[in-house]
Amino acid sequence: MIDFFYNHGGWSYDPSKESSEEGHYKSAESLAQAFKEFMEADAYVGWEVDDIDSTEFDSASPPRQLLCATLFINGKSVASLSGIDISNTGDPYAKVIEAELWQDHKPEQDEPVNDGPREGLIVREL
Repeated sequence: MIDFFYNHGGWSYDPSKESSEEGHYKSAESLAQAFKEFMEADAYVGWEVDDIDSTEFDSASPPRQLLCATLFINGKSVASLSGIDISNTGDPYAKVIEAELWQDHKPEQDEPVNDGPREGLIVREL
């Protein structure tokens, strides 16, 4: 899973403490851990077509549909992103979005996030 996020996720690094390659690997490792936690939690990301298209930022190309992603934890909406420029939720970057949403908005250690088995919660295809 680390390889997946290494190839598809972004990264940052502190040049005074690590090389770009070390930062890249550390970021991929962190996203892989976040995605694992997300998949084990009572959480899912709902995807839908955004109400804007790519002409909002790219008037030189034909319009493309944009997507919105909403993170639900324990059945409650806790965070969302809009204007996501991927063609569909099968795009590898969709997993990166899911991992980053979880990483940024997961509950604190003492809050429950796994209340039982998951049953068909992930919506991936549009």
